[in-house]
Amino acid sequence: GVGTPLTHELVRALDPGERVQILLECDAADNTPGVLPDIITVTLDTSAAVLDCDDSNQDMVIPVAAGSDAPDLRVQLDAPTEATCPSVPITVENNGSQDATGVEILFFAGDPFQGGIPLYRHSLSSTLSAGDSVSVDVNLPDFPRGRPIRIWALVDPDAAIPECMEANNFAMAPIWITCP
Repeated sequence: GVGTPLTHELVRALDPGERVQILLECDAADNTPGVLPDIITVTLDTSAAVLDCDDSNQDMVIPVAAGSDAPDLRVQLDAPTEATCPSVPITVENNGSQDATGVEILFFAGDPFQGGIPLYRHSLSSTLSAGDSVSVDVNLPDFPRGRPIRIWALVDPDAAIPECMEANNFAMAPIWITCP
């Protein structure tokens, strides 16, 4: 709701000098439409539960800059089927404020950030307007047979489309699939 802080608890300790990046999403419906906050305040260890040699660096106030209009592409994979071995139902969304053309999705056998193997590149046939989404079933030719595979997808794999958020361009299928 309005005025409710966004919170995130780290589940493990940070080593000295280590950094983490955390993405917290807020509901724009809780704010005045089309208006960004002037500042964001970040507070660490609000309960003072962690012994720290310098408690003076636990707060930060960051000014908010609107930035420029840009697409924000996301991909979602639904459960693939073995009937066409496999056909992967996907939804590609443009949550940004600008249309996106030349949108490509690269499918992987396994996590692309951990050595997943590229399987197939699919191109959307039309422009994806700001605020719109498109759902398609994509057949993956030459899919590996006889072993369980977790399919991943990466939209805009070559970062060819300047976006306002690149960190949300991937998704994993909800199930493993084995094609006979």
